[in-house]
Amino acid sequence: SSKCVVKPVWPHFIVGSDVLYSESLIDPLLRGVESLMGPSTVAILANERRCEDTYEAFTRACKERFRVR
Repeated sequence: SSKCVVKPVWPHFIVGSDVLYSESLIDPLLRGVESLMGPSTVAILANERRCEDTYEAFTRACKERFRVR
């Protein structure tokens, strides 16, 4: 009997633009990004600063979960 080993295939990049509108959506957005990331995946998220409080909360949440540059 032969066994087939399936290795996960992770994306090299995850790119998102204009993806954040509300502070309440930060956690679901970042959980979704995390679920798609592999060990060497780079996520690039760009967003317009509509609300400074939401931007600051988003930045804090990203720094808690990812290595941010």
